[in-house]
Amino acid sequence: MNKSRGNSLFSLLLLLIFAFCSFFILLVQIKGYQDLTKENEKVSEIHTPIAYLSNKLRSFDQIEDVKFIEVDGNHYLKLESDSMDLWIYEYQGKLCELYNAKNREFNPKEGEKLFSIDAFNVKEEENKLIFNITINKQKEEFILHLRSGR
Repeated sequence: MNKSRGNSLFSLLLLLIFAFCSFFILLVQIKGYQDLTKENEKVSEIHTPIAYLSNKLRSFDQIEDVKFIEVDGNHYLKLESDSMDLWIYEYQGKLCELYNAKNREFNPKEGEKLFSIDAFNVKEEENKLIFNITINKQKEEFILHLRSGR
């Protein structure tokens, strides 16, 4: 009887060790998943506005349809089409876009707020636009070559 009791106790001890190790592995996996999710959110947070800008600029990439305007230190992109203009700019910590009729005056307050950003700067050099975007103190620079030329 004592021997079977010892075997039962040993089996229970093994089961307890197995459960403890399984729980510990599960905790490590949860922490790894949380870290990976946070990193993906940070990457997505900066790359989503970049992808948006790239797609908009590609759709308007015609000779003289992409204009860079700087007024009082503020940087504006003006993408022109036959009937209206699309303005992309930073206003009150947000990246905004505004579809504006050709004969209507531009007012940055009217734009649709798209993404939260800290800073948005654009430089034009020859056949390319250089963007500097800062989101949550993470600065990203990307260069977009205009296919239409200048």
